[in-house]
Amino acid sequence: MRTMMCRRLLSLAACVASVATAGGGLAACSDSDSTPDGDTSLDAGADTSPANTDAGTPDADGAAPDPDSGQHDAGPTISSAIGSTGYVKVRDGYIIARFLEDDTIVRASNAPECVVHVRSATKAFSPAGSLTVGGAIVGADGGPEQAIVVDPDETQQYLYVPDPPPESGGVFPPTETLIVQIEGSGSLAFPLMPAQSLPSPAAGALTIAKPIVDTASADPVVISTSEPFEIVWTPPANPHADHRVILALEDINGADAAKIASLHCSFPIAAGKGSVPVNLLAELKSRVGASDTPEAQIQVLAGGYKEFTGGGASYVIEVSRDDTGFAALPAELR
Repeated sequence: MRTMMCRRLLSLAACVASVATAGGGLAACSDSDSTPDGDTSLDAGADTSPANTDAGTPDADGAAPDPDSGQHDAGPTISSAIGSTGYVKVRDGYIIARFLEDDTIVRASNAPECVVHVRSATKAFSPAGSLTVGGAIVGADGGPEQAIVVDPDETQQYLYVPDPPPESGGVFPPTETLIVQIEGSGSLAFPLMPAQSLPSPAAGALTIAKPIVDTASADPVVISTSEPFEIVWTPPANPHADHRVILALEDINGADAAKIASLHCSFPIAAGKGSVPVNLLAELKSRVGASDTPEAQIQVLAGGYKEFTGGGASYVIEVSRDDTGFAALPAELR
């Protein structure tokens, strides 16, 4: 396990270095008036509830549809907004977070469990105060002795790795299901984030039937933008009510693209399947250059997931382990 963790951290460090050089980063963003929660709300009230984006949604000229006009529903719609964004990954062996100001968020009305974030390829990360990770993991066997406080480094990214790293865990125990709390002190451009409660992942890997991937191969996972992208897995025998399967496409970019995007989705682990619709995939590709074959990094993991949307910001938060599925594999949008 230590070899696997180290390999993941080396891959992550290389990604962080390359992204920092390009001045980009991973981020989530949203409009607080139209943001689905994307979780089962362990602390309901800390973020917004899913919105019915098909009913009563203003059209392109800002006028709400007239329910008595006799017009039929035009079908799924795409919306976008500007907001400060953040992306927080809490793993059993490390923590990484990145925040950016004034990114674009893209949503599809037929995919409330997904969000797309688009940013300039030259945009730098921003400091968003201190990030604190604690909760029931503090003092637990295999967890930290006290809450972990992470501040931005010289690149304005947040990175924590236990020193020296243990054989396993270090942030939360890998064999227990405990509540992890993540909070942020905020800054001028980023609102304070009160404690968000997410479950740590259950022990054992997720059995993923689709997409079929070879983690030892350099061949990319091919994602067609002309059909829904489906993931299928075998739910555990006794699934945790708040555990989710987390899909992310990160650092999506085309050749010489001025924009970089990322896609974040989560699905209840008990469901056994999830899907990203064609219209959102096509919009995602068009945002970074439809004439190219954009490249990305794909992950499918299990654990806790939440999107905090207070104060008009949007922070995507994950609590998982790399060995619950697969992470940081190459992918292509075609």
